[in-house]
Amino acid sequence: MKKRKTVLVFLSIFLLLCVLSGIYARQLAKRELRIKEMPKETEMKEKEAQQTLGVEETIQAFAEVVFTYNTAERLYYEGAEVFMTENAYDALIPSPNLDDEAEIEDVPVVQMTSELQELQCFYRTGEDGETEVIAEIWYTLSGTGEFRIRQLAKLKLIKQDGWKIDEYTVLDTLEQ
Repeated sequence: MKKRKTVLVFLSIFLLLCVLSGIYARQLAKRELRIKEMPKETEMKEKEAQQTLGVEETIQAFAEVVFTYNTAERLYYEGAEVFMTENAYDALIPSPNLDDEAEIEDVPVVQMTSELQELQCFYRTGEDGETEVIAEIWYTLSGTGEFRIRQLAKLKLIKQDGWKIDEYTVLDTLEQ
């Protein structure tokens, strides 16, 4: 009888340990699944944050993308589409001339780097909810030399899934 009670106690302890290890394994699996899903959640939060950016934050983020780059890593306009309407983005990116494609392949690629130095904006909000901005942008550009450039640009922003740049016009560029 005593032997039987001892076996039952050990069997109960063994079953209890099996159940606890199963619960622990299930919790670990849930935790790993949450960790795997975190990039998706982070990406969604970034999109939500983009939609809640104000005019000034949108222009600042846009300027960081367009004026801070290294062509060995990406072209200057890659990533700007997030802050622009389709029409404005199409106006910003260079359109390839299909007749010159053979000539383009023969031209050596020069690595260019650019860094945004300063951004100052002057705003005017219209009655229709659009915001017009005159931006003074200072950036450095290097590749064929070291240049400090001041660009004056006119931007028009509209509310479309957050603030989006609908027009971008360079008014003046001064190279130092």
